[in-house]
Amino acid sequence: MDLDAEVAATNMLARQAADRQRVVQDAARAKKEADEAEAASAARIDAIREKFPFSAVIKAIAASLLSARHNRVVDGQGRAG
Repeated sequence: MDLDAEVAATNMLARQAADRQRVVQDAARAKKEADEAEAASAARIDAIREKFPFSAVIKAIAASLLSARHNRVVDGQGRAG
């Protein structure tokens, strides 16, 4: 193998190694960004859960449904048994 061929082969191997390194770095960066996005999403969900009165809303819905059912029964529109 002459010197030019060796230099070309060495350069090609160096480029391939650099490409592999770049792919590894890109994958690590993408994973880090995905992990950060997931953590931010979880934090937003936790904040919503802390601020939103789920139990009060559920109680109000239940009371409304029970009231509507009671009104239907009292008005004679309730289903038999």
